[in-house]
Amino acid sequence: LRLFDAAKTDYVFDAENSALIQKTEKLLAPYNISFGNRVLRQIEDFVKIYCACFGDKAAAENAAVERILLSKVVSKLENKVVENKQALASEFDKLGLKSCGEFVRKLSED
Repeated sequence: LRLFDAAKTDYVFDAENSALIQKTEKLLAPYNISFGNRVLRQIEDFVKIYCACFGDKAAAENAAVERILLSKVVSKLENKVVENKQALASEFDKLGLKSCGEFVRKLSED
């Protein structure tokens, strides 16, 4: 519990002001998917704890952001109609969110 609490206080990550989070939110806005305060807090906590477990903070931060975005936010696209999956996937790729791009490419046609 001490390590958990230390990770949350020692590592600095501001989800609300993260350029990557903001760009992802803009990409998902047309699908009425947004980031509430609860989700932003969960993203922050996850990224901080994930980064505390790895030495390369920049690489760990990007990996952590992508993992939490994919599981908490991007996955909501499963219940949406995505007209141009390739274009959206390419936008995720440009942001360095390759797993999110792959997820979009694999969305069912149904």
